[in-house]
Amino acid sequence: MDLQALEQSLPSEFEFFHLGKVSRDRSATFPQIQFIDKAVVGFTLQGDFRGALLVVFDQGLDVSMYSEMGNIIASQLVTNLSKQGLDVVISPPKTVGSDQALKLVEQASRLPGGNGIAQQRFLHFNNLYLVNVETLILGEP
Repeated sequence: MDLQALEQSLPSEFEFFHLGKVSRDRSATFPQIQFIDKAVVGFTLQGDFRGALLVVFDQGLDVSMYSEMGNIIASQLVTNLSKQGLDVVISPPKTVGSDQALKLVEQASRLPGGNGIAQQRFLHFNNLYLVNVETLILGEP
């Protein structure tokens, strides 16, 4: 499956309960992926597409809150893929260490055609702050 099509299946925006609005940042550019001072929550994707969804945010933020945001993003991704006739299921979220996340990214970057990684930034707007949340969809070798 084309990772660009997967990226387009991510939600464009949603209300994050009483915690503010989350919107896709379509103007984002993505330099080399780094996990320094970042927390990572991962979801396994299985079925018609096999791989992982990583949700990356600043270390020190509430991991359970951003795991729940990742749940919403992952479930909307799977729902949108289902509307396209694809059968994909997700695992529960789990914390991923920075070394493991880097290893997953390196494996996906070596997939043929250079289509192993799709990246998207989400902005979490709360009346007190703005948080960048990066998502990475990684193809499985």
